[in-house]
Parts: sequence; structure tokens; C-alpha cells
Amino acid sequence: MNKRIGKYLVITSLAAMCASVAYATDGAKAAWIRDSDGVLTSGIDSDGGLVVPSMTIAEGVTVGGTLDVTGVISGPGTGITGVALDSEVWGSAGITPSPALLVNTVAIQAKDIAAGDLSGYRVLHVWVAETDVGVASTNNIESLAMSTGTAVSTVTAHADYWYVTAAAGTATATVTGTAVGTNYLMVADGSVVSSSAITFVE
Repeated sequence: MNKRIGKYLVITSLAAMCASVAYATDGAKAAWIRDSDGVLTSGIDSDGGLVVPSMTIAEGVTVGGTLDVTGVISGPGTGITGVALDSEVWGSAGITPSPALLVNTVAIQAKDIAAGDLSGYRVLHVWVAETDVGVASTNNIESLAMSTGTAVSTVTAHADYWYVTAAAGTATATVTGTAVGTNYLMVADGSVVSSSAITFVE
């Protein structure tokens, strides 16, 4: 190839590449990249929106390393398969005791990992103890009664139960103390255990 023609081609190619990139005149650091038709493919549009190239990952393609997505993943259906959403994974059950009395009515609500209410039937293990996350005990407990759901199994009467919630993922535990003091109520939903102090006063 003629050296002059070669240099001309290189210079022309560089000029074409540079022509496809325009920089902001207002001091912005980001580059605006347009294709050969002048369509913006990367940068900030006239409305201030960020424009990024689209990407399609074909079925069966493995992406190595970490793929960070800050936008919206779209596709057929949910666009995502094999990935659980926060609202589909159980977390720590919510336990809300009533004001301190000898009879405490405790509201139990199944939660997802984002602390949102999780509806649907849940199998809970509910027990009372003298210490936080302790062994089930009836010491200072006159009774523990579960309601609004369905009893499955009694491990220790008035102290330890397996219970199915109502359809909304809720249950009620009524704990009656024998004297002033503090006991604890635990709720296990799956492998996650929640606890709350139950204070008894006259």
C-alpha cells in the first residue's frame, strides 16, 4: 500500500471516530456518543435522562464476575426466573405485645426479608420462656393460647406450640402471667427466630 494512502486512511478513520463523539460545552465530564445516523447511544438526553446501550443476554449465556444492574430488567413475564424477590422470602416475624398487663395479647405477623408483611399460610413455632430465646417454660405462665389460625401440635401445654397462621400470615398469642415479672415469647418462621419481652403487671 502507498504510504501516503495508508496515512490518509488512518487519519480519516480517526476523524470519523472523533466525529461520533461530542463533548458537553457546559463543563460536564460525560461524553455523548452518537451512531453513524446521529442517534444518541450513550450520554444524557435533552430531558436530562441517562442513555445507555441496551444489552441482551441470550439463554444459556454465562456472565462471569459480577453483573451490576441499576436500571430495569424487562422481558417476558417478570423477566426474571430462578431469582426470589424480597416479598417472596420469609424474614423475622413481627411480634407486637399489648400494653404490660397480666394478660398480654400478642399480634404475630409473618414478614419478608425487607420487613414487609408476608401473606399466605405460614407454619410457626411459638413458645414462651423465662429468658430471651430460652427453653420453653411455664414458669410464671398461667396460659399461652393461640388463635386466628390452626393448631398443629402441642409440644408443652401453655408453653410450646406449632401453629399455622391465618391466610394473611397472622396469628394471635394470648399470654397470661401468674405474677408480676417479665417472660419472653419466641416465634420461629422457617429458620428465623424472633423474640419479644412480655411484661406482666397488676
